[in-house]
Amino acid sequence: MQPHDIIRPSMPVVPPSPSEESPPTTPSFDFVAEPPSVAPPTKPPMGDDDLVARFKAFLSTHKASLIIGTLAALLVINLGISAWLFHKVDQPNVLSVKTTGSSGGLSGDNTLYINAKTKSVGVGTAKPEGLQVGSDITQTARGSANVRLGLLKGQPVVMFEDGSQQQWQLGLSNSSLQIGQPGSSYFSVDKNGSTSLGKDGSSTLTVQAANLAAPNNLNIGNNALFVDSAHGSVAIGAASASGNKLLVAGNFKANGSIQSGGQVIGVAGSAAQPSITFSGDTNTGIYSAGSNIVSITSSGTETLRVQPGNVSTLNGAELSVSGFLQSGSNSPAWQVARFTGRLDGAGTGVVGHGISNASARVILAMAWYESSGGVAKPLSVDFIDGSNFQVTGGTGNAAWRGVIMYTSDAAGW
Repeated sequence: MQPHDIIRPSMPVVPPSPSEESPPTTPSFDFVAEPPSVAPPTKPPMGDDDLVARFKAFLSTHKASLIIGTLAALLVINLGISAWLFHKVDQPNVLSVKTTGSSGGLSGDNTLYINAKTKSVGVGTAKPEGLQVGSDITQTARGSANVRLGLLKGQPVVMFEDGSQQQWQLGLSNSSLQIGQPGSSYFSVDKNGSTSLGKDGSSTLTVQAANLAAPNNLNIGNNALFVDSAHGSVAIGAASASGNKLLVAGNFKANGSIQSGGQVIGVAGSAAQPSITFSGDTNTGIYSAGSNIVSITSSGTETLRVQPGNVSTLNGAELSVSGFLQSGSNSPAWQVARFTGRLDGAGTGVVGHGISNASARVILAMAWYESSGGVAKPLSVDFIDGSNFQVTGGTGNAAWRGVIMYTSDAAGW
């Protein structure tokens, strides 16, 4: 056989019409020598465009054929509706496969391009590197488990589909690498390394690792939570902890106990806005009115001040003590009891004091009565026994009052 010889069927292979039933026909092949009408060209081997033009013309008149020839070394399988052209291009060790389109014309694009020298394969593209795909795909489910690789709206995409037509895709979109499903992106990273996770407010991020490493600063929600890994500090509502281990820019609420291994340091505050206060009553609490001063404010008014060597009540506040007072470490604790009553006709007054073992504990007692003209005059303390406090020497039926100062324990005589 000469390089230009062609093998083709001795009879056309025509599919039967749907209404006809006939036994299958097996075509026989005859060798037909068709020497060229002109001498072989001396010009260089024809290019792809010349080859395509020649076979467009040939296929228009040969509807079902198998052709083997040497138009740049080729094999053509023509099925009447479409044809496949296998041919060697003007490069060593390269095989190109082309096909006709639905119109019957031979396509100029490489359907499959194999380069044995560079070990490269192209699908829908020429001169590939590695495995290179230039074919278009869609997001339409195929109905069975598959993996599709191609171009989606001009961007490279890999589609994964399971048997239930659930699809996932990995590819480029808007200059970002994205993972998601058709119409939704769940993971995106751009060329600057900025990364987005999740679809919307219903998405959840679960980290199963024992530790989450952030060698650089971690900023969540535009300083809603800022972790400074270099200094081991955390800021809430701020971009820096400002030298503290924890900084909260705003109100802080704890629904449980707060324990501190060191000082709790707050602002000095004021009578109207004490630094330590209470929910629903924020003008009552503790603050510092000055250096070395601790003050207690009530309803925005300072009522008690403690400073070195002095404790005082302020702004008309009274000091009420339920218990004993002690002045000095060597003095006994003491308490004062106050009594009131009215003298009898003889100018004598008696009142029950309710102090147990009073005769052994009393250290001071005095009384006064109201004389004519509203003048207070002293009464004589007659006695204090185990039950009563008795005074004499006043005007009959006059009002009187007295006090007993007594110790917390029996001092003895």
